[in-house]
Amino acid sequence: MKNKIKRIFFNKVNLLLIIPIILYILFGSFHITKFVTTDEQYWVYDRIPKYWSGVKKLKAKNTHINDKPGVSLAIFSGSALLFENNPTANHKIEEDKNLDKYKVDYTEKLHLYFRLPIFLLIGILSIFIFWIIKKVTENEWIALWSTSLILLYPILLGISRIVNPDALLWAFVFSAAMSYFGVIKYNEKKYIFLTILFTGMALLTKYVGNILFPFFIATMLLHYFFNFEEKFKNNQNDSIKYFKKQLVSILLIFIGSSLLFCILMPAAIFKPKFIYQGTLGAPGFDMIFPSILAMLIIMLFDVVALKGKIIHKIFGFLNKIKGGIIKSINGIVFGFLLLTFVNWILHHKIIDLTRIPISTRSKELFIDGTNFFEKIILDLFPFIFTMTPIVFLFLMFILIVILYKKNHPYLFYVTSISSLMIMFFVGAAMAGILFSPRYDMILFPFTAFLAAIGIYELYQRKSIQRFIKPATISLLLVFIASLSLWFSKPFYYNYASSLLPQEYTTNNTWGFGGYEAAQYLNSLPDVEDITVWVDYRGTCEFFKGNCIRDIKFDEEKHKINYYVLTRRGQSRYNFRHINNLQTLGIEPSWELLIGDRPENFIKIFKNKN
Repeated sequence: MKNKIKRIFFNKVNLLLIIPIILYILFGSFHITKFVTTDEQYWVYDRIPKYWSGVKKLKAKNTHINDKPGVSLAIFSGSALLFENNPTANHKIEEDKNLDKYKVDYTEKLHLYFRLPIFLLIGILSIFIFWIIKKVTENEWIALWSTSLILLYPILLGISRIVNPDALLWAFVFSAAMSYFGVIKYNEKKYIFLTILFTGMALLTKYVGNILFPFFIATMLLHYFFNFEEKFKNNQNDSIKYFKKQLVSILLIFIGSSLLFCILMPAAIFKPKFIYQGTLGAPGFDMIFPSILAMLIIMLFDVVALKGKIIHKIFGFLNKIKGGIIKSINGIVFGFLLLTFVNWILHHKIIDLTRIPISTRSKELFIDGTNFFEKIILDLFPFIFTMTPIVFLFLMFILIVILYKKNHPYLFYVTSISSLMIMFFVGAAMAGILFSPRYDMILFPFTAFLAAIGIYELYQRKSIQRFIKPATISLLLVFIASLSLWFSKPFYYNYASSLLPQEYTTNNTWGFGGYEAAQYLNSLPDVEDITVWVDYRGTCEFFKGNCIRDIKFDEEKHKINYYVLTRRGQSRYNFRHINNLQTLGIEPSWELLIGDRPENFIKIFKNKN
């Protein structure tokens, strides 16, 4: 026992893991209470209290708080209710229905209560992520480098401090996917249990977590494909055993995660449609579910009735072109990533997509104004340029290596994740969804994992091993990753890669910068008598005066002294006051360019009228 403890606590790699965890806490705790983002108010004031009220009063219907459904967020962030059981009454000041007023001195404390549990949970989950990657890759350095990159990934750290389901979704989806790799590799009960746990939590977080089911099926088939020549080609009985085991495992994962869904959201027990909406019938997945179900039924029939003859023949044929298929999967991902990257670096000289604003609120403009190919390019843009340069470069490096190296030890993992990316972006293009980095969130830990494999691949060069040790690489990696955090602080969520030309931005303010705007306004004389109009959340909760967010209000009763305008608000509203300010060319009294990018601004204009 003593030796085991020593191995855990005095292992070099385990000790090195402490460094990115500490940096995650240091960077993440900085400015954690000095912002308010969109939608947080719904969770803090309404949905989280409603969930726990339903649990406490045994009212199952109250546990259905949103169609996302956001239950896992309510469970973990709900610990805030131990300190604050009535956020609305204790924070809002109800004087005039047109005015937003808050107890400003209480704002930071309230948000700390709700954000801290999420932030700490991600830190704890990083230890599991390190362990599961080490298990599936059998490589502790890849596990360490993956976890370090994930912990110090600016946008992941940024979202992990927000009371929003996306804060948890990426961690649960990645943990479920890695656990399923464990199922495929070891076929042990503990990995099935872990996959059930994290799949269930992903479904309870946001319906997009159901992408895990096609991922599991694709991974199962891909694993069989990779091992066909060696294990199954000459032994059809082993093929039958494989598919029986894997289909049973996927069935157990589906049943188990659905049960967990019902247990933690009891409303689903009384209204089964909630189970369907949260799993098989979620937006997007409902279109492909019939095809997946038909395929599984055919596979099951073939395995049970035909002894796997159809599957064996299909994969026997595919095995003849195995190299081409694998290269195609990874080549498609590499090609689209490279094309999108170069297109923006060269200011749209390859494909001119400037006619489609990246923050457009018009679905018609995106759907009708672009073809399928252009939709994928537009969706890839925020994905690529929200990666840190080191992640993007080593992601591209490992894809190049895979294209030229036939028997790479991690070829299966790279190809499986490439398949996930293809499903994700092709599905979005088919559904006509224009992505922002928030929608790409679930893929970022996978890119960190692939980048870590790329770093290890480079380290394998003997010329490099002579001059540098893996521990030194770990420290260097942490230092480089920390630079992205340092230069983007405190607006980690608004991070844009330094590789992206300055005139573009991947994200809009999303409420960030509102605290800083409020500090300027609070410094003005007689601030309590000042009335401001804001086009987006983020300022009012910190402002000591009167705040208006409605487009329609009594302009005779409420005289606007200042306008607080953001890039995000500009893309949402066509408000005459904003248009007047722009037409007249009035200079702002105060402005903040997040990341020094002109397209990501928050500005304050004084009303001259």
